[in-house]
Amino acid sequence: MPNDTIEVFISYSKQDKELRDGLLSHLRPLEKQGIITWHDRQITPGTNWDDEIKARLNAADIILLLVSADFLATDYCTQVEIPEALRRHDAGDAIVMPVILRSCAWKYTPLAAIQAYPEKAKPIKSWSDIDEAYTNVVDAVYVAATEIKNRRQQRQAEQLRQQQEAEAYRRQEQQALERQRELEQQREQERQKQQQQNELASERGVDYRPLRDLLAAGNWQEADQETAKRMCEVMGRQQEGWLRVEDIQAFPCTDLRTIDQLWVKYSQGHFGFSVQKKIWEECGSPMDYGKNWNRFCEKIGWKKNESYVNYRDLKFNLRYSLQRELPMVGGFVGNDDLGTGFFGVWGWVGFLFSRAETCRL
Repeated sequence: MPNDTIEVFISYSKQDKELRDGLLSHLRPLEKQGIITWHDRQITPGTNWDDEIKARLNAADIILLLVSADFLATDYCTQVEIPEALRRHDAGDAIVMPVILRSCAWKYTPLAAIQAYPEKAKPIKSWSDIDEAYTNVVDAVYVAATEIKNRRQQRQAEQLRQQQEAEAYRRQEQQALERQRELEQQREQERQKQQQQNELASERGVDYRPLRDLLAAGNWQEADQETAKRMCEVMGRQQEGWLRVEDIQAFPCTDLRTIDQLWVKYSQGHFGFSVQKKIWEECGSPMDYGKNWNRFCEKIGWKKNESYVNYRDLKFNLRYSLQRELPMVGGFVGNDDLGTGFFGVWGWVGFLFSRAETCRL
């Protein structure tokens, strides 16, 4: 049934067929207004009439009860149709309109509580002009149908309003989520940017990006040599190409931490000054050549078979390295043989790890 159609269910007694037909004739013009009548004579052959009547009764917008003594004496009318009609009327699902056809004791039934028609509940048969009585009922049906249509329009308007509000709320929620995602992305970008800045921090403006890239690519030897160059740059010793003890002692903690963290991060904790320092401490933190120094060199792979390892003989391959030989900072900045070197390698390393301790690596 189209949304603008009003279905009118007619309940009657077969003894009132003639009066029913007269009312139907007067109601026919309302069909152009979408007000359609239905009664049991429209049931098609082979249809279960009880199911069809109940289905139509439950779907009707207006229920006309054509009241007479015969109607009130019909069991199906009083036990099925009237109770269901009143239930739907009380629930606001339909409008029940008792139409008094002939004088009877209808006021002693539940119908007495509902406005009856024609005007003043005067039985249609009692009107001197029966057409006027029918017209009075038709007018009432039209008014009821108009009220139902208005209700529908109001419900539709309310539903549309709620849908629009829900859609607006959904859009607002979506926009809020998008803004939240954008803010989170911005914060993440800022965090990553800050992390990168912190990861590459330098007190002397040294660019550690080449070192980072070499380490990320697993180019350990090039990274080790880059480390030596950048350490010399930090202390302004590029031309000399090596660091003095006083340079190590004054090496900026920020730069030492940056170099160490890059090595630790990209070697997955295998290489780094802090990794070597821990082993150095386990070996007694040797500052001079001796037993502890030799034990330390053996543990990190700088000494094998009683001989110090030559820098050019290292494999620089993380897969084959079971020790912690890197960084070796280019054989300690230009010194190829670990058994020699400025201030003695052990002294240089001792001061480096002592500085690492001060910088809390």
